[in-house]
Amino acid sequence: MSLRRKGTHLCAPFRLHLPRCGWCLTVQMQLLREFWPLEILECDEGKEVHDEHGSLLARVLSVRMVIHCGTPMCESDPITDHIDSFGPMVIRAARISGNAAGGQIMCSAAVVREINAKIFETGPDTEYSEFQPTQAIEVIRQMQIAVVPAGEIKLKGLENPEVVSLVYPAALLGRQDFDASGPSLARV
Repeated sequence: MSLRRKGTHLCAPFRLHLPRCGWCLTVQMQLLREFWPLEILECDEGKEVHDEHGSLLARVLSVRMVIHCGTPMCESDPITDHIDSFGPMVIRAARISGNAAGGQIMCSAAVVREINAKIFETGPDTEYSEFQPTQAIEVIRQMQIAVVPAGEIKLKGLENPEVVSLVYPAALLGRQDFDASGPSLARV
């Protein structure tokens, strides 16, 4: 996997949708368990956020993540020898990212179709379904994910809007309440 930084954004391309989804879900959960210096935990931006049942929803760092699929154009950078991804698919993913808040995993409609096909088994297979690793499917199922429709968004500079949804592991489903009405998790 080659990582690409652009300002505060990090682009991590994956070949398949569901391993990418599993990685994002796992990272969101692991951020709650990381050791953070006391000085960070005591500042307003670093304080823990709990739901009404006392479950931990956020701690220190709330990262927005976006999952979109497609085939980017790729080119090797002759100076760094890294692969640079660009083109319409990358632009669409970046525009979707601008609509996500910290602590959210926002998915395009194509990714939700794959989740419905392979995780929930409620939709038809997609062109990528046969390639999704069984291990990624099981990891996501164990997290008991919820897909929450977020609606259609207009993407700056792009003609076609995108229907997006938010994906949460069951343990973080309370984040949707904060995203919709309460204190924002968008600290970073």
